[in-house]
Amino acid sequence: MRKHLSVSAFFALGLFGLFSSFVGCSGTVQNNSAGCDYNGKQYAQGDTFPMGDGCNNCSCGERGEVQCTLVGCVPAPGPDAGPSCDSLVSEMKATLSSVQKCQSAADCGQRIPGSSCGCTRDLIARNDADLSSYLAQRAQVSELDCATEGGSVCDCPSADGFACIDNVCAWNYLKPDPPEPACEPYAAAELCVRGTPKSDGESIAAGDPLQITVRSSGCLSSSCSKVVEASCAIDSGVAFDVTANFCVANNKDPDRACTDDCGIAHANCSFGQPLTAGEHQVKLGSIAVGFQVPGKLPPGGLCASTR
Repeated sequence: MRKHLSVSAFFALGLFGLFSSFVGCSGTVQNNSAGCDYNGKQYAQGDTFPMGDGCNNCSCGERGEVQCTLVGCVPAPGPDAGPSCDSLVSEMKATLSSVQKCQSAADCGQRIPGSSCGCTRDLIARNDADLSSYLAQRAQVSELDCATEGGSVCDCPSADGFACIDNVCAWNYLKPDPPEPACEPYAAAELCVRGTPKSDGESIAAGDPLQITVRSSGCLSSSCSKVVEASCAIDSGVAFDVTANFCVANNKDPDRACTDDCGIAHANCSFGQPLTAGEHQVKLGSIAVGFQVPGKLPPGGLCASTR
């Protein structure tokens, strides 16, 4: 009975050793105490070498067994047969250039849908252009997430129809008005009561509306000064109180000298209710003008000033 168990045990150990020499191995394996034979090549005990699949490694064991890792290998990507982003974008731009090519503004007017960046106008193509190829190319470029440039710019100025600029269809953008130059306030310097002009002066009668003229201070050049504001208003009370505003900008041309004429800004205003007969007074700050109704005024009106 003991002999039978000994033989069985020896047989089991032999099978285990044989099985262990093949676990985790690939290729031709030969037990050899001097080394290992793997796919026709000899390796010494302890050597490591690549497995034939290109991603796993093997080693030579002390009993001539070859043991290999069994990592799942991802196949290397094959060559991309499709067109590159560079070629697709280049073709798309060439097609866009073709559909936008023009000889005159009359050729242009077809909007290219979806070409606005959200705050702009769509790009413009020729009226007779077929946009199907361009739209298909643009969709392919977008689907592949190719980097691209071009399209409309982010502005949306006023436009009057279409234009052909350098043989490319575009919007006929209007040039914006230049900004008004900054103005400086000018004080009122003269207050005049006006009447109806006559051959020998001006007359004022009961029932007429009160009319006044206010003139500014300063010395303004007609070529370099721009009156941005000149206004006045009349409030009634014990006297007629006048307010006036003057604001003048310097629009001097750096390449041209200003003329040496000396002008002033002026404003005309009227109090709509009719004047009654008697003595009246008009005041503008420290300037006051008293007048009689009915009365006769000098040419240019009855005036008072700070000068």
